[in-house]
Amino acid sequence: GFPGLPLSLLLPKAQFTLIDSVQKKLVAVSEMAAEMEVGNVRVHWGRVEEMDRKKHGGVYDVVVGRSVTALPRYCAWITSLLKRKTGASGGDVDGDEKQGREE
Repeated sequence: GFPGLPLSLLLPKAQFTLIDSVQKKLVAVSEMAAEMEVGNVRVHWGRVEEMDRKKHGGVYDVVVGRSVTALPRYCAWITSLLKRKTGASGGDVDGDEKQGREE
């Protein structure tokens, strides 16, 4: 969704697929990208864990998420989307902290 738009501006030679389960947000992001003439953005309405692996599997160099779920679950969802399992960032920081905290 939206966090990808600033990244697309910073990295104009990279291609971005912005994913969100809320179509209204993607419409807004698409309109912003069009207004700013950002040509390296496409949108996908849905959830990353439900993406068609035949179409999207092994396609992406990097996957970035924000407040999606606990990091281990997020990594399981995105692993098959990565070209060489090279880059992932994101997850639910609060959930990760709870899992890794020593009492």
